Amino acid sequence: MQKGNFSATNIVKHLSPSEILHMTPVAKNLPSGRNFFEHFSNSELEIPVTDLTMQTLLDNRDLVQILNPSFYRDGKLILPRSIVEQLFN
Repeated sequence: MQKGNFSATNIVKHLSPSEILHMTPVAKNLPSGRNFFEHFSNSELEIPVTDLTMQTLLDNRDLVQILNPSFYRDGKLILPRSIVEQLFN
């Protein structure tokens, strides 16, 4: 990327993770001396929480540690009773 203009306008919710990935420069290519969101500098992307995004993460839960390891152990979801009562009762 040679030049870019960045805004604080939240358009992320209207983009797919793939679009966000392709539109965001890697951290090493960010120009020095300019302010960016901290997650850009850490090579992190803000991805909208959608059903498809969450399902993709869950489908790949054994490849990427996305679930809390205290709740997901040995390929099994082990939840505290209080969470199950709160969310599923």
